[in-house]
Amino acid sequence: MFFDERVSMVTRLLHRHLESPSLRHVRDPKVIGHLAEEIVSTIDRRPSIWQKWDEQ
Repeated sequence: MFFDERVSMVTRLLHRHLESPSLRHVRDPKVIGHLAEEIVSTIDRRPSIWQKWDEQ
């Protein structure tokens, strides 16, 4: 996955999160945790080229 593609994915997720009109929603620790999980799972969706060696 190219760096620019990862940045655009994170940007899209952050933009969707910040569209909320409620500051309480934007600052909610549970929502932020869910957002962090979503970002990590989105970036890690494709297998790494180093996957063979990462498992060792």
